[in-house]
Amino acid sequence: MQVEQRQAPRRGLGVAGRWLARGAVALVLQGAIVGCDRGGAKNNAAQPAENLSPVPAPANLAAELVMAHPNALWGRIRQIIGGPLSFMPASYPMLVASLLGLPASVAEQIDADVPTLGALTSDGSREHLVLAIHVRDGKQVELALTSGPEARYTSQRDATSGVTTLEAKAGQPGATASLGVLGNYLLVAPTREGLLQIGPYAARTLSTRPAPKEDLVLTSDHNALAGPLRTRLSVWWGDLRRSLEKADQEQRERHGGSAPTFGDPRAALQKADMTFQGVLALMTDLSEGRVQLTVDEAGAHLKAMLKPQSPGGTAAQEFAALRTADATVMLDLPATASVGLLMVDSAELRERSARDQGEAIEKVLAGKLAEAERKKIQEVLASWSKGRGDQLLLGGRISQGERVLFARSTLTDAETLDRGIRSTFELVRVPALAEPLKHWFGEVKFATPGPLEGGRGGVVRAERQVPQVRIDPQTGKAQRGEAGKEAKGGKETKDKGKGTETRTETFELAWSLEQQHASYVIAPDGKNALRELSEKTATLRGEEEVKAMVSALGNEASFALLVMPMRLVGGMMPKAANARPPAAPILVAFGKNDQGGWFRVDAAPAAVRELAKIRPMD
Repeated sequence: MQVEQRQAPRRGLGVAGRWLARGAVALVLQGAIVGCDRGGAKNNAAQPAENLSPVPAPANLAAELVMAHPNALWGRIRQIIGGPLSFMPASYPMLVASLLGLPASVAEQIDADVPTLGALTSDGSREHLVLAIHVRDGKQVELALTSGPEARYTSQRDATSGVTTLEAKAGQPGATASLGVLGNYLLVAPTREGLLQIGPYAARTLSTRPAPKEDLVLTSDHNALAGPLRTRLSVWWGDLRRSLEKADQEQRERHGGSAPTFGDPRAALQKADMTFQGVLALMTDLSEGRVQLTVDEAGAHLKAMLKPQSPGGTAAQEFAALRTADATVMLDLPATASVGLLMVDSAELRERSARDQGEAIEKVLAGKLAEAERKKIQEVLASWSKGRGDQLLLGGRISQGERVLFARSTLTDAETLDRGIRSTFELVRVPALAEPLKHWFGEVKFATPGPLEGGRGGVVRAERQVPQVRIDPQTGKAQRGEAGKEAKGGKETKDKGKGTETRTETFELAWSLEQQHASYVIAPDGKNALRELSEKTATLRGEEEVKAMVSALGNEASFALLVMPMRLVGGMMPKAANARPPAAPILVAFGKNDQGGWFRVDAAPAAVRELAKIRPMD
């Protein structure tokens, strides 16, 4: 970033005074040159003035990055996560020096209150990334690494880019990345090629722009989205699709060339490819994609903004088709819920979705459905889509083996929806559907739907045979339990044909149709679960952390998934005397506003700490 040099007003030194001043300056410059020569300069030739004016973007620019206040951001991250990060350097300068293997004298030069900048390029098969870290004096950083008896680096100025590269001397351990200096920026990149190609743009162009208010911002313009990013994603999907096709072909060859009994991967891949192509079409019609990260006392907040290129384009049409609602309806879920899901759509979208789902089922079960069964599936899906309204709210809890699913939707046509619900239980008797359902969920038997006492709706009692498996507390491995013992929710039996220990799990499916809403539950006691959902005596509105996070979505959400992982996992554990885990919510949502579409992820501090403990699998 260039700094304007302002000239002080003259004080009337006169001719003699001005000549004396010039002589003094000449002596100082001569001493500096001699001093540099004594420090090991190869010659006394004058170096050309450093050009720090802005330069054009590099070829295949995919994204630009700005970290507005590096030291403050790192401090908040350490504070929230704690634990493993408490052993890492407390300041951003020392963190950089530690990660790059640089001496403390370089850390002293890093200016952590000035934005760290970055740029990413991609040619479809290879990416280059460079970071530009502001320092107080670039020359001092170069001297700290190249001068003195213990200097481990040599420097060389690249004439084309103007970057002074820093490379480890022979036999000396180098940094963990390629390093360079340009102006008052320390450049860091995985490769020397990226350092020279992208470094000038980061240090000379990005440094002239105002810093954002968010902690970290990543932006891609239309050229990047429609060019290198589209190419890179296409290459990734092509490789993945070919690997899946190869795996499918190998499976077919192992089974004599026949297709799978349930679900044809080729049909699923075709559907996935259509979806992916739709995502590409939307992405290439954006004028800008912006991802921003903010970390504060409420947790970590990641938000992506997607701005359409033109009012009548693909992206604008997709965003216009979204329906949104006040997300705080999620707070009406029972306080015992550990998962919540809100979906908002339109009658047109529901009709199209029902049609697509019916076609997908037909493809998956190709050749296994009679014409009457195919029509029945379409009728049931159509009844659901026409009967319910634009909003669908789901919630669930797991508590010491008890599983409950809550659902509530707006209501358009009570009679049609009731018919669709009752017809659903007839579909499970269709052989083509019953066999895969048994494979995934075990054998389920549904009784005839009965009336709902005191209201319009119904109740269905069901039984499910599930394999009895227990977890050994010592080894954590699954083990078969002993038959003949009672278990919560059912009774253990033994399959005489296969000798497999099973447990009969009983539960109820109940629904209630009111004037404007429909409520649905799956629980051991359906009527009590319906009452819990409708009375709203204890809801998530009492959870301040959840309330603040959900309320921030306003009325612009089209989809929202709320998960309280600590409670979800805690509910799967054996009953203990310890207190109920904190909510520690994670919220994933998308919707639209007057600028375009958006996507966001919010995580409470406790959730961030737990996520930080997860280690990637080998």
